[in-house]
Amino acid sequence: MQTTVYTDSAAFDILAPEWDALLQRSTDAPFFMRHRYQRTWWQHLGNNELVIIAIRTEQGQLVGLAPLFCTTNQAGQRRLDLVGCVDVSDY
Repeated sequence: MQTTVYTDSAAFDILAPEWDALLQRSTDAPFFMRHRYQRTWWQHLGNNELVIIAIRTEQGQLVGLAPLFCTTNQAGQRRLDLVGCVDVSDY
């Protein structure tokens, strides 16, 4: 397995061709995890540090994605949350 961590919003464009194809292979593909929704949410509501983790097989096939963003609370603790907010993206 190969893991790539993207920290720039250009990752949405880089991963676009494979993003929804990955969801189509999934047994459960909620609308809120689709590329278009995730990218749109980030463009309009994302204002923190983006962290997208992509997992590929040794042959290069995308088999996992974790679109996340990092926030820091008042105590200085860092936390990763799902892009799209937990209200709709965590199921």
